[in-house]
Amino acid sequence: MANHAIKIIIMLAAAMLMPQAGASFVSADMEMSVDEAPPVPADGSITINAHINFSWGFGAIIPTAVTIYIDAENVPDWLSVTCTPSSFVITPTGFRGGSIKRDIEVHLTSKQEIEAFTQYSFTLHAHTNGNFLIGGADAKKAVAVMQDFADHGIQIDHPSKVECSSGEEKTIYLNITNDCNAPVTISIERLNNSSAYSVSYDNNIIIPSKSQKQITMKIEAREIGTFDMPFRVTYYPTGYPGKSNAVTFSISLESKGMETDFVGVISIAIAIIIVAVIIAIAWKKLR
Repeated sequence: MANHAIKIIIMLAAAMLMPQAGASFVSADMEMSVDEAPPVPADGSITINAHINFSWGFGAIIPTAVTIYIDAENVPDWLSVTCTPSSFVITPTGFRGGSIKRDIEVHLTSKQEIEAFTQYSFTLHAHTNGNFLIGGADAKKAVAVMQDFADHGIQIDHPSKVECSSGEEKTIYLNITNDCNAPVTISIERLNNSSAYSVSYDNNIIIPSKSQKQITMKIEAREIGTFDMPFRVTYYPTGYPGKSNAVTFSISLESKGMETDFVGVISIAIAIIIVAVIIAIAWKKLR
């Protein structure tokens, strides 16, 4: 028992002298893992957790406090990272070594809107200088992060009315503007099955973020009359169909028909004949 007490006194004395020698008596290590970060809203924030495990070796004969600090390094300009808490104190105890685990919250906030789903990263750095007894240690972990899709909608510039003759094919143009922060894939769908006209167009067209693209639409009238042509345009960030949305628009089709043109020609011809007859009669009377 006396020998054990002597050993403890010797260790304490050695530990007290360590600062002069520039080293600590007990070795230490630190490990860190971080939860996967979902996309950060363009106008909001998310919270993930970091898990820190501080361990020490043989020789922690007296309880001594150790402060661990957490910093975010190499953070992208569009992102703000704060840790709660940004530091904490632990007290390693256990002559044969041991470990202490702590979880911290990491808050990720968008400072400005950027293109969605573009991969970035930053580094979480947990570190401590230890104390006169416990050695210093640190751990770094890269965290992948991206901004989420901000659905600002799409704008569709289209003619409100199309006029053509029955059997005639007319070409019109849709100018679609993507106001979202990611390229979107669009598809156009007819909302009725009317046989009075046919429509053809390309689908699954990709429009870059904050850009406009022109889409050609060909319309053929098959009957005479005025018809409403409703359409739905579905769009989603390219590669993420689960985030789809849709808008609708309508175009009025007026088909005058070839018969109308024929009646017009006949009417003109009759009028010409009547005028010719009147002129002939007047000519005869004058003679």
